[in-house]
Amino acid sequence: MRRPRNTETQANGELARALRRRNPDWNDETVHAERTQVIHQSTPGAGSGAGMKPDILIDPPHRQPVIVETEFAPARTVDQDATARLGAISQGEGTGVEGVLAVILPDRLRTGDLETIDQASFRYATHYLDTDGNSRRWPSGREWLEGGIDDLADAIEYLSISERQLARGTAVLERVVSQVARRLARHAGDAALAEIARTLHQEPGEQTWRMAAAIFVSAFVFHAAIDRRGNFPPQPLEKPANIPAIQRAWEEILEVNYYPIFG
Repeated sequence: MRRPRNTETQANGELARALRRRNPDWNDETVHAERTQVIHQSTPGAGSGAGMKPDILIDPPHRQPVIVETEFAPARTVDQDATARLGAISQGEGTGVEGVLAVILPDRLRTGDLETIDQASFRYATHYLDTDGNSRRWPSGREWLEGGIDDLADAIEYLSISERQLARGTAVLERVVSQVARRLARHAGDAALAEIARTLHQEPGEQTWRMAAAIFVSAFVFHAAIDRRGNFPPQPLEKPANIPAIQRAWEEILEVNYYPIFG
């Protein structure tokens, strides 16, 4: 007796379950398969009718949401569908979709047991917005990457990092490091500056002060992450700053031996 053919909806449901097993932040609350009302309907990328529900949406906290668009081979429209999703706004945290994964489902999943999806091989391509907001595809043209579920999960994690936010963050980091270095040189005093240069095994000068400033900034960002406040950029300290509390926090941090992070 011929086995019933699986639909894309069924395959997407099984694919979503397989992806949830790949990341602790991917669960029933953050990975949605074939669901409506997970993206705002009045934004670019929302689609209409059946297109209003993305095949799969991965929307964990503190990450850019990523949409996965799938289609059984020969998948003539999956690239077009993926590009059209860029710019959609998730209902979760109201964040824009800057990355979409186009996936060609293998024929074996059309007629075979969907529970074997962990062993399946897929063709896929990433679609994303670059730092200027332009749509890009990788690989370019009509080429495809090939891999299994773990490779799809890696691609999704990559797409969940916004290139535009990364570029803005890099510019802010460079500006802050420069500002801290100038203040350090102006206010630290000769004795402290000499000790900093000795500790860093560098000659006193602008490059050394920038190295020290980068370590300071790294430490503060790390402090904010350990403190789990999620304030990025970090909020200004209370005035006057609670120095004893900061010292206690760093005693705990160094007791765990996080020194290599700042080496």
